[in-house]
Amino acid sequence: MGSPSNSPNAGASELALLLDPVIATGGTCSAAIQTLREWGVKRVIVVAVLGALPGLVRAANEWPEGVQIYVAGVDEDVNDRGMIKPGLGDVGDRLFLTIGK
Repeated sequence: MGSPSNSPNAGASELALLLDPVIATGGTCSAAIQTLREWGVKRVIVVAVLGALPGLVRAANEWPEGVQIYVAGVDEDVNDRGMIKPGLGDVGDRLFLTIGK
């Protein structure tokens, strides 16, 4: 039988690299960090192309002692829809051609 979900995973990697093209509100990145931590990873390095300051702060505060974040560019804020402004637009929309759908 498997171990309970709140116990450390002896087989977990010491280090996880989390690649997130754009960190806007930080919600997805924070959830991924939390999941990796629950899995027993001891350290997470996040690499992003662009981030909004509030989202980067949220992700960094998810696990301050266990996370390092590297980002190529920072915009100051997000709009009321959670999109970085001025930003690049939604990366998923651009990749999967779902703009306006």
